[in-house]
Amino acid sequence: PSEQSQKNRVLSFKSAFAKLLDQGNRLIVVAPNPKFLDIDNSISDTCGAGPWSRLNPSCHKDYTFDAFSQRQKRETYLKSLREWAAIDPRVLIVDPYWLLCDIKDGLCHSRKDGVSKYWDQSHLNSKAVLSTYPLYQEAIKKTLGRMGQELTRSTESP
Repeated sequence: PSEQSQKNRVLSFKSAFAKLLDQGNRLIVVAPNPKFLDIDNSISDTCGAGPWSRLNPSCHKDYTFDAFSQRQKRETYLKSLREWAAIDPRVLIVDPYWLLCDIKDGLCHSRKDGVSKYWDQSHLNSKAVLSTYPLYQEAIKKTLGRMGQELTRSTESP
């Protein structure tokens, strides 16, 4: 999408979540997963932990793409998300992109250790989701820490 449409998407998020945030809630926004545009969606949704995956040739192919190129196409969107989180401490961004792509070879791989990571073009299967758990655990700790700081500040004020 164009830079303006990427910025507009974040503005829409801000508008959609304003009321919830104003009610004292916190928001953890997950940045987009790497997207494999060449995975055949009609059959790839069977690439999971089940035994049928062995029968699906699509599940055995390691699809790859240039991780830096796709990341650059999303940069305006990601920058807008980061700017939102920088000015609103109630918002935190979790970005699993480089955990799922290999920064060393600059490629995103649809498979890891011989197993597919995706159900379809952009949705992770359960094993891959579990690999991102530390990111979410850290985000929750950070969010709770911020809330604790806010509580401390509010009780210290006369």
